[in-house]
Amino acid sequence: MDIDRLLKSPKNHAHVFSISLAFNAEGKIDSIYFNENMSSNLKEIINSGSNLYNLSKALNSIKFNNEFTNKIALLPIVLKRWEDQEIDNAGEFLSDLSALWPRLKLKDKSKQVVFLEPFVNHYSTIN
Repeated sequence: MDIDRLLKSPKNHAHVFSISLAFNAEGKIDSIYFNENMSSNLKEIINSGSNLYNLSKALNSIKFNNEFTNKIALLPIVLKRWEDQEIDNAGEFLSDLSALWPRLKLKDKSKQVVFLEPFVNHYSTIN
């Protein structure tokens, strides 16, 4: 994630994206999906190349409960400045929100999708 770019976001700008984990019959992560149709601004902030690859590797090392066996867990993530109470970039935010759903591989299309509670990452600048 490009923290500098995130911290330079204008006041009242929030961002949303998702990570989806597809689990196999053994309860292990089989595939990891990131929403592909995010805004260019969000792509620059989360630096969708190498950092997401590193995140994928880290997620593969976590042992999950069997509650997700043969399912897809979709985790929405919201990036929002701690003190902001409004969203001024509503058009961009809603566009990214509508793109949360992953483009699944054929082998995962029949799996049940579990929509997890969004993780809101509040951040703050230090003056």
